[in-house]
Amino acid sequence: MSHTLHRLFWRIHFWAGLISAPIVVFAALTGLFYALSPQIEARLYADLDHVNVPANPAMKASLDLQVAAVLASHPHEALRHVVPAQGHTDSTQVYLQAAHAHHTASQGEHDHGLPTGSIVYINPYTAQVLGQLPELQRFKTWSKKLHSSALQGDGWRWLIELGASWMLVLFATGLVLWWPKPQSQGGPGWRAL
Repeated sequence: MSHTLHRLFWRIHFWAGLISAPIVVFAALTGLFYALSPQIEARLYADLDHVNVPANPAMKASLDLQVAAVLASHPHEALRHVVPAQGHTDSTQVYLQAAHAHHTASQGEHDHGLPTGSIVYINPYTAQVLGQLPELQRFKTWSKKLHSSALQGDGWRWLIELGASWMLVLFATGLVLWWPKPQSQGGPGWRAL
């Protein structure tokens, strides 16, 4: 490859990297937030996710009693599903659907696949409500939304396409720049591989 052609490929490679790097860095950082969300949530929601174990841990309230306590304290919300306490120190999580959520679809609105309800945390031993948190406020939900749909609107789709296209250019020009010179041109040839 001539020196002029090498400089041209190097310049294209540089600009392709400069254009696509911010998009790749954004995806990597938001992916890191999402990957670390269990550790972050363990600190943020320790008072909701965990309970003190009583002297007799075998005396748990029935799941029916726990759900009844939630529905009594939230009469205008519908039950979606229940995540029973897995360990001795875990709370029971009761997922509720907001009263207005099932009406929005018929009115032409949609939630873009995001949860619209709330999570109520229950002490599995006493059936006492520990607290409530809207699903959208959980760090894991927020980080997943940021990573998977932050730039997914129609106004941003061109930016994602631009970044992906320039990543292909970056790959192709990088391969050309990396390819070893033949031995006839003073390079190491295939021994470099």
